Amino acid sequence: MNNKRYYVFSDGITFENGKPLPKVGQWVAQNRNASLRTGGFCVYPHPFSALESARGVWLHQVELGGTVIHDTVNDSVYASNLRLLSSLNTRDLCLRFARKCAGDALGKWPASDVVRKYIKTGDPSLQRNANEAAYEFGRKLSSKGEWCKVEAAFSAVAAAQYVAFSLDAIYSARASAWAACRACQAKEAKSKLVKYRAWFKRMVEEEFSRAGLTDAIPGLLSGESNGAGLTF
Repeated sequence: MNNKRYYVFSDGITFENGKPLPKVGQWVAQNRNASLRTGGFCVYPHPFSALESARGVWLHQVELGGTVIHDTVNDSVYASNLRLLSSLNTRDLCLRFARKCAGDALGKWPASDVVRKYIKTGDPSLQRNANEAAYEFGRKLSSKGEWCKVEAAFSAVAAAQYVAFSLDAIYSARASAWAACRACQAKEAKSKLVKYRAWFKRMVEEEFSRAGLTDAIPGLLSGESNGAGLTF
């Protein structure tokens, strides 16, 4: 049994291996006839690492059991058994994180007032104009080869993109963070990534703490945690 908490995103219906989400407190096991890497549960010790491969906006805190393999190269963990501890819809959190990263890169390029206002407030009435202004600025600079400024502008483009689907928020968070890193020189970029990972983890932990160990996904009522009841 591994009492450490890990993170994994889902679409709110199934895990990546096709297993339906269990009730909070319940255990679920991989398919008997599948290998651990193809049929097991791939989770992450850090929420930002989980964000990199997210296929939905639902972020889950989980506990692992059974056979566990650590992949230090990809900062991931494979497990045969998993217990759901809590779930969180990160759509709004991802959009806030995207604006936070884009805001950190504003000093790298002469952003217009509408871009700065949107990044600061998230006012939806400014979203389209901010997106278009940042994109146009980046397009013009790309022809001049000023790539650090282009990436800084693209961070704002990603943060101000129109979110038609929930998964767009995941893309916005990832793209804005990485573009803000690429807007820096190599040494500074590494420290920026460390900072953004810390930001995301802190934001996630605050949201989980605020929500408590509850499950907000419709239809998945919290179950009594007894460590039993493996589902195959």
